[in-house]
Amino acid sequence: MQIKNQIKIIGVKNIPLIKEGDNIPRIIFNTLRENSLNLKDKDIIVIAQSIISKSNGRIKNLNEVNPSKKAIEIYKKIEPKAKKVGIPMKSPELIQAILDESREILKIEHVLIVETKPQGFICANAGIDQSNVAGKNNITLLPENPDEDAKKIRNELKKLTKREVAVIISDSFGRPFRNGSIGVALGIAGINPILDKRGFKDLFGYELQTTIIGQADNIVSAAQLIMGEADEGIPVVIIRGYDYEIDENASIKTILREIDLDIFRS
Repeated sequence: MQIKNQIKIIGVKNIPLIKEGDNIPRIIFNTLRENSLNLKDKDIIVIAQSIISKSNGRIKNLNEVNPSKKAIEIYKKIEPKAKKVGIPMKSPELIQAILDESREILKIEHVLIVETKPQGFICANAGIDQSNVAGKNNITLLPENPDEDAKKIRNELKKLTKREVAVIISDSFGRPFRNGSIGVALGIAGINPILDKRGFKDLFGYELQTTIIGQADNIVSAAQLIMGEADEGIPVVIIRGYDYEIDENASIKTILREIDLDIFRS
């Protein structure tokens, strides 16, 4: 008997360490075959931002960064705040790297809350990560065009597998008012990042007025239960069984809140 409303979360094991220039879709395809896994129509492939950045060469060594006067001033400002909350101090070089990746600084505390360029994400430290990257003092930067990366991977996987799939590039962000990071979508192809339920009826027949679901972020958070944040080594996860409509024109930009409606900027 087939069980309805069942979603499977499948981690793709043994993805090799990624280096600049690697063909991500071909690596995923080959690793699926090694694991005796086949993609199915409507599968969603969630891919960690870190391997996208590595393949794109979005790696920077902090030894090659010269901090500006502004970076040093920010360093002096946040140093006591970082010590107070007991978190590692960011070097002036790291702060400069954050500034280089930022369109606007929204808040300076023990972290920098910024709007990234050119993606327009609001996040801590411009999404720069020092974990899961080889080499002393190396950091990974966010992909410059994650939507385009997702689109290329999706198109190539469709050619290789003959399956209709969607691709989401993922990362971990914190959020206002709550401790702990969660998975969020950075780039998307084949599935709309939001699910608009306005106009639908609830259990009691009332028409929904404001309900818009961040379905891509929900999918990524589910994937990160397996993907992990430490040494799990599973940067690719398949979500199977989620019912969605294929959207050839999907863009992560539709999930970004308009400035005039963003109460967290004020």
